[in-house]
Amino acid sequence: MATIGVSGSESPESIQTSLLNVVVEGFVDYRGLPTYRSNSWGWTSASFILVSPFIADSCLGRYRTIVVGCVICILGLGLLTLSTTISSFSASSGPFQVVFFFFSLYLVAFGQGGYKPCVQAFGADQFDERDPKESIDKNSFFNWWYFSMCSGILVARLILIYIQDNLNWTFGFGIPCIVMVIALFIFLLGSKTYRYSIKVEEKSAFQRIRQVFVATIRNWRSSSAIALEEEACQSLPHHSSDQFI
Repeated sequence: MATIGVSGSESPESIQTSLLNVVVEGFVDYRGLPTYRSNSWGWTSASFILVSPFIADSCLGRYRTIVVGCVICILGLGLLTLSTTISSFSASSGPFQVVFFFFSLYLVAFGQGGYKPCVQAFGADQFDERDPKESIDKNSFFNWWYFSMCSGILVARLILIYIQDNLNWTFGFGIPCIVMVIALFIFLLGSKTYRYSIKVEEKSAFQRIRQVFVATIRNWRSSSAIALEEEACQSLPHHSSDQFI
């Protein structure tokens, strides 16, 4: 149950990532107009991926970071779905609709950057490498993980894009939102069976890296001071009273 809950969250993530990359980098947007050929959404998600492991190791832990990231991502997908219906309520909502759309898009990016780097590590925590059977199961888990990722990309490229082109964008954004809600629900069902390997008394990897840099700087300063002292000792002037030595 634990591995099913963790691996089941990858396929919805692949669906929305593939779908939103098509939206941002495609030829037309949700209004039928040419899009800005920009990958800033991807850069935002990638940038937050560098921050979320520090938050997971120092503050929340992997489990809570995954849950918070999924909730933010679901909120962004819900707002994306709502942004496609704004024009039907007001005829003069053009600029506001664009701002609302990109705000929702970057909200999804922050959510993805929050849980994406933690899910694989959390899945690996469910296996004990010292147990031969669990070590084999761990390899099987990552095989299914990759299968789920490829399946999500395939569904997004074949089915969801067809729905957006032939039906409407509301269904195109609403379906990933519903799938993400189901994935989060499945993930939460296994909360009592998960293994939480991070302990409070243990220092995070980022804290250990920081300590290494601090120790390196201190040692560099100490070695510089010792070198200056040795140089000063070697350059001491000779007095005439010591010529007999």
